Amino acid sequence: MAAWLGHFDSREQNTMSTWMVPEGADPDSSPGTVRHWIIDIGDAFGSEWDWLGISKRLNHAYYFDFGYAAEDFVTLGVQTRPWDRAARSKQGDIFGFFSSVDFVPEAWRGGYPNPAFNRMTERDAAWAARIIARFTPDMIEATVRKGDFTLSRHTAYLLEQLLIRQRLILQRYFSRLSPIADLVVTGSLLCGVDLARRTETFPAQQFHYSATLHSGPDLQTTDVAVALPGRAGRICVVLPSIVADGQAREDNTGNYLRVDLFNASAEKKLQIYLYNLGPKLGYRLVGLER
Repeated sequence: MAAWLGHFDSREQNTMSTWMVPEGADPDSSPGTVRHWIIDIGDAFGSEWDWLGISKRLNHAYYFDFGYAAEDFVTLGVQTRPWDRAARSKQGDIFGFFSSVDFVPEAWRGGYPNPAFNRMTERDAAWAARIIARFTPDMIEATVRKGDFTLSRHTAYLLEQLLIRQRLILQRYFSRLSPIADLVVTGSLLCGVDLARRTETFPAQQFHYSATLHSGPDLQTTDVAVALPGRAGRICVVLPSIVADGQAREDNTGNYLRVDLFNASAEKKLQIYLYNLGPKLGYRLVGLER
């Protein structure tokens, strides 16, 4: 999220958690919820410093970036860095050097090293990408218009850059782990939404699906059909009809199923785990692994 918005001051000091209770209740009472806040985001969407060199480096390198400094020392600074090419847009002049040019999601850096970002795994990033994918162009446009910019070209520029940066994030993280989410079981159908297909992250010809079912005491493999019901991004796997009484074996393997769902747009398959609870209760979705 910080990379998408260019929030380079995203560090521990700019986060806060508060305990929230129902209106009128004692502030220290329970039950309640913990709400997490990201604060001091005035630097998002570009920020100008008195020193032009720092302004160009923002979102590409730490204020003091030992890694880049060491590389430049060894190579005498012959590499061309993104900040060497950075230029202000005439259309988006108030946004400084905030741009989609040279934006590489996994290479993005804030002003300070953030231990949480440094420990981010592929699964963490893909989880965030699935959240970012749910912001539709209409939602993003409505949010940008809330900025009430004096000049329409500023609104157009920020909207354009956010949409491009969003697409770059989705292209990067939906190409490795499965982008299929919102899984539900209805009768003999296991359905989900391919967020990559719904957001048109990749060309239509890249989306090909197949599924295999692993069931029985030895988890025998069976190819099963995959249907595209028509609603944007929705896909369904046809599960076997339940004809047994659903009574579990002592080792539970007779009632245990695993569906491996493949999407050609992603390198990794999605593994979905279910229990067969019998004709009355049907299948229960109990877990998934990307």
